[in-house]
Amino acid sequence: MKLGDLLSPELVLCNLSASTKKEAIAEMLKKIGERYDHLDTDLLLESVMEREEVEPTNLGRGFAFPHSRTEAVKEMIFSLAISRAGVPDKTPDQKPVNVICLFLTPRNMTRLYLQAFSALATFARKPGTLEMILSAKTVPELIAVFSKSGILVRRELVARDIMHRNLITVPPEATLKEIANLLFKHKIPGMPVVDKAGRVLGEVTEKELITAAVSPEYRKAKKTKKILPDPFETLVSKEDDITARDLMSKKFVTASEAMPVTELAYRMLDNNVRRVEILKNGKLVGIVLRSDIVGKIIRG
Repeated sequence: MKLGDLLSPELVLCNLSASTKKEAIAEMLKKIGERYDHLDTDLLLESVMEREEVEPTNLGRGFAFPHSRTEAVKEMIFSLAISRAGVPDKTPDQKPVNVICLFLTPRNMTRLYLQAFSALATFARKPGTLEMILSAKTVPELIAVFSKSGILVRRELVARDIMHRNLITVPPEATLKEIANLLFKHKIPGMPVVDKAGRVLGEVTEKELITAAVSPEYRKAKKTKKILPDPFETLVSKEDDITARDLMSKKFVTASEAMPVTELAYRMLDNNVRRVEILKNGKLVGIVLRSDIVGKIIRG
């Protein structure tokens, strides 16, 4: 299915008058209510905003993807709206929201929503997309921009649809001090260790750091009640000498970006891992965390 096939002309708004994101969504729901007069748009607005309060659905690059899973609809309803002035909101790149893609989906239709979201997000990331959208003055022109993008809504949800693309990695020469600072700064539990060619050599996580401190020697000393220096003080004293190569685990799991998400979930369970490194031509291009399957698919 072409990306433009998602758009129903009567649910496309070329010139939002709203000055806030909530007002914009309400304006879009009013349009939806004109077509689906059995829907309670006030309750739908409450549902969408409740999801926004959990986590804003702003992608950045001027795009936002508010949505709600609700029993009020029996099929996915999609509305597109353009704010030419831009709606201020909390966004990853601190830029206003110009393109709002609103989804209302039944609770049992997660796959179609994520497939559509993935296709739209791919389009949003293409250079010049926002400019092309804002240059369209009429609904037919706007739909044509999406139809001519060449992007398809795929039938199957795969790793590339949910993977993290903005990756924090370290080279094998990174020191313990540098690794700990990155984990703290980015509030992440671990990172891939990657060489200059983009190949994954291993992973260094909080577990490897703690394991390095509480060594077998220290555990043995605890059993025999032998007094040893504090293991964490000893580790920190060597923070400039110990490297990622020394710490990293080589027991990591990889997958291709085309692997179906269901198969990816099985791979996580079979290998008892929290993360899978996504490779393309042998190089790291993304990471899927166990929490992504919970947050993006189960929670939505």
